[in-house]
Amino acid sequence: MILIPNYSIQRDQKYFPDPEEFKPERFADGEQLSIRQGRGIYLPFGDGPRVCIARRFALLEAKMALAKVVENFQINASSKNIEPLKRNPKEAFIINPIGGLWLKMDKIL
Repeated sequence: MILIPNYSIQRDQKYFPDPEEFKPERFADGEQLSIRQGRGIYLPFGDGPRVCIARRFALLEAKMALAKVVENFQINASSKNIEPLKRNPKEAFIINPIGGLWLKMDKIL
């Protein structure tokens, strides 16, 4: 098994200025990011000859599921969150804030 340290690659200031800032517009070009900045920089579905063949379908399903949740629930941050959010240093390959990330979901009537 080969593990690729996505956390350190995707937070390299050489490729992502202000890597800790939430800037979704940096991915506006979609696939162009890996072509423009070098192959293997952004790897949400892997890379190479065994890249996920169903990635478009998986993205469509995820978007539809999220749309259904947003359609039926009001989503807010919970008071259980520890602010400011800080990354748990004990988690090497998964980015989790200390204490978790809690959401409050109220059904829309």
